[in-house]
Amino acid sequence: MMADFTPEQQATLESWGYKSGDITCTKPSDEPEYYPNPTDPGSFYQCSNGVPYLQPCPAGLVFNPTVNPGPVCDWPSNIPELVKLWYSQQGITIE
Repeated sequence: MMADFTPEQQATLESWGYKSGDITCTKPSDEPEYYPNPTDPGSFYQCSNGVPYLQPCPAGLVFNPTVNPGPVCDWPSNIPELVKLWYSQQGITIE
């Protein structure tokens, strides 16, 4: 569903982990690795030993991929508009 984004926007989203398909852990097991949940902005995946584990954010917060080091569950008002647009194309509203 990323066809409506410019190449620059798509590259930015992919660098933050927003992509179609399954979550694949790619870093060595001793490096932290986090990915957004493509179906729920209120959770994220944390990789451990090559396996992605779903982690919830506290109620009312959403995963913010731009804060490093992560993971960071943040107020919806702090989430980049590009991320909100990506979720809106999935039929999900971040408010």
